[in-house]
Amino acid sequence: LPAWASFTPGPDGDLLTPQAIAAAAAEAARRGAAAVFVNCLPPGRAMEWLRPLLDLGLDVPVGIYANAGHASEGLGWGADPVAAGERYADLAEGWVEAGAAIVGSCCGTGPETIAALHRRFSGAADPAGPRPPQQPLPSR
Repeated sequence: LPAWASFTPGPDGDLLTPQAIAAAAAEAARRGAAAVFVNCLPPGRAMEWLRPLLDLGLDVPVGIYANAGHASEGLGWGADPVAAGERYADLAEGWVEAGAAIVGSCCGTGPETIAALHRRFSGAADPAGPRPPQQPLPSR
């Protein structure tokens, strides 16, 4: 059964260093992981952790699942899901150009993000058409 290994620097990018994640990913690949990832990280800083994985020259696909927006003190995440989806796809384009073979999404993302990635990388139009902006959940 193929297994993928994913490592997180944390939503604020302060849990693991890029070097620690690269070392762990190299060991996971050596032990048989079918793919290695970095996930649950700030999307604007994703290349800090993705680049060291790509530089390893592993024989397995390297992927990334970043967050969208930021955690709020209350319930949920602070981001407009529709606008964030397109911005996320913009960033993901750079990750793919750098060498990421698998791209997904993590905290604060949703169907809008996956739809934006699908449109960007498949050339498909959104069959549902434009969607109205959604309001964030109120914090308590």
